[in-house]
Amino acid sequence: MRWLPVALGLISLLQPHQIPFPVVRLEKLEQEDQSLVCRWYLEDFPDNDDWAISYEAELWNSALPGHCSYRHVQAALVNEESKEIVVGERENGHKRCRELIHIQLAPPRLDCQITHLHNKLTAPPLFGSRVITLESSRLKLHADCLYSPIKKILLSPVPEERLDSRHFLSPPNALYLSNETPGFNSFHFKDVIVKGGQQITIGFNYRQQGSGLRARLSQYHDTPHNWKKLEIFDKSLPANKGWTKFEEKARLHQETTSIALDFRLTKNSSSQVWIDEIEITQQDPYLIPGPDYRQWYEPLKD
Repeated sequence: MRWLPVALGLISLLQPHQIPFPVVRLEKLEQEDQSLVCRWYLEDFPDNDDWAISYEAELWNSALPGHCSYRHVQAALVNEESKEIVVGERENGHKRCRELIHIQLAPPRLDCQITHLHNKLTAPPLFGSRVITLESSRLKLHADCLYSPIKKILLSPVPEERLDSRHFLSPPNALYLSNETPGFNSFHFKDVIVKGGQQITIGFNYRQQGSGLRARLSQYHDTPHNWKKLEIFDKSLPANKGWTKFEEKARLHQETTSIALDFRLTKNSSSQVWIDEIEITQQDPYLIPGPDYRQWYEPLKD
């Protein structure tokens, strides 16, 4: 067995060099005046390589009413130098919005300061996702953050008589619809006041014995003397044997002042339906957001 250590040594030499698994952790995401300050911690970072640094972002600006538009920007960066990026142009060619980006890569930390520069008025940093990419000959490493608040819209509570405990996902019960019980063929949540122009996400789980369930989300423009209905969607949901997740994203009209959600069964159906974990969320760029982020790494192929 004297040959065994020699054989194991030869096998280890033949194996490809393993790159340590880098871990990217967001340590800081704060707003300071007109600047967004980010700091990532780079664990097991191979700092003996030459790194190319790039910046990519999906941004929008809603600091001023009627000023909301999406922009995609990207640029190459140099360590410890500032870079000014134009993220919007006026029709006459004058600069509209710019961002001054300063990167400092000093392993194990990656610092980024993003200052929003408006043409005339001061404004908070642009909302959206930022991705800093570090790329060498062996590895591409991404560090990103999302500067965007997610706000849950509070729906009116479901009365006790409309709840059923036979089927549910979140204890102890779920909303119940049935054509066999008078008055149980539909349910309407009360109108909720929202801000126009925002993106909302509606999600819920449903269990349907039979068919005929429809879900509708409506939006309204209310004035002191009148109102106008602006329907978002009215969908027929397919029959299922177990719980099914439904999710839909939509952008509200700029003039929308309230939304309303309702469920109903078609007249000729004999279906029973349980609906649980109903949730509507909105991205509200008028609020100061908190951090939400993800991280990953990507080995380069030969």
